[in-house]
Amino acid sequence: MWRPGAGIKILVLVSGLARDERYSRDTVEVHLLEAAEHELGQEALSGLLSRAADEGDEHGRADPKRAWGLLDREEQWRVFNLLRNRPELLESLFKQHKKALEMVP
Repeated sequence: MWRPGAGIKILVLVSGLARDERYSRDTVEVHLLEAAEHELGQEALSGLLSRAADEGDEHGRADPKRAWGLLDREEQWRVFNLLRNRPELLESLFKQHKKALEMVP
């Protein structure tokens, strides 16, 4: 029941990229790995994903958390800098997150 001074809490859940042929689950690392492909190249990302196979996945897809963890700090920072310097790429890879943040007053 509404009363003066009452508060309402709203939880916004953001669903990112759907499961696909490359990743066994949907995590924020999926978006970071998609950015890594722009910075490091498709061949580098393919090699990384092949080393990060999710043994529990019946389709042999990569675990995105493991794949991101296989990058060294310098490579991770290169990806972060790419996203910082290319806001249009950041917005395209994190479009659901951006939309959710726009909904917050």
